Amino acid sequence: LLLQELLLTQGADIKLTEHFDLQTFTALRQYQEKQGLSPTGIVNSETRSHLKPLVEERQAQAQLRYSLCQLWRE
Repeated sequence: LLLQELLLTQGADIKLTEHFDLQTFTALRQYQEKQGLSPTGIVNSETRSHLKPLVEERQAQAQLRYSLCQLWRE
């Protein structure tokens, strides 16, 4: 699901299915091509290194939302 969400943020036209299905495979290959990576459709180390900042950004946003909710509750 996280991979699909990340691909959506990068412009992929896919539905969230929680499965690594054909649409996810195709979207991943397209992402890899756009990033100048080998379009394997596999989340290899090269692809992970490109996705890592996106994951970190999502984590930071989630932490911020959590912190704001905690402040709101006080």
